[in-house]
Amino acid sequence: MQGNRMMCLVLALTVGGFLLSPSLLFAGQAAAPPMSGHSMPMHGQHVGKLDLNSASLEELQHVPGVNEATAKKIVENRPYARADELITKKVLSKAAYDSIKEHIAVTKPAGK
Repeated sequence: MQGNRMMCLVLALTVGGFLLSPSLLFAGQAAAPPMSGHSMPMHGQHVGKLDLNSASLEELQHVPGVNEATAKKIVENRPYARADELITKKVLSKAAYDSIKEHIAVTKPAGK
């Protein structure tokens, strides 16, 4: 009788361990992308607001709606005292500015 209890316990632990293994626990879920050694978001993704006076071309291109040509125009028309100068300096249309204004800022004084 004691042997049967021990056999059931071993079987229960084996089956339980198999069912709770990480490879099966996460089966059907998308695998995380491999880490590439840097934490830059992919094109079109940006977290937080970028400073128009100091952001690099690459950083600006991570703002949704900003491509390479737009990023170059932003850099070429520096410095900015306010973010809405993108419109007055004719870098962006009002509609384009409205679509990115939540992702940009001027946090450093222009020319400093």
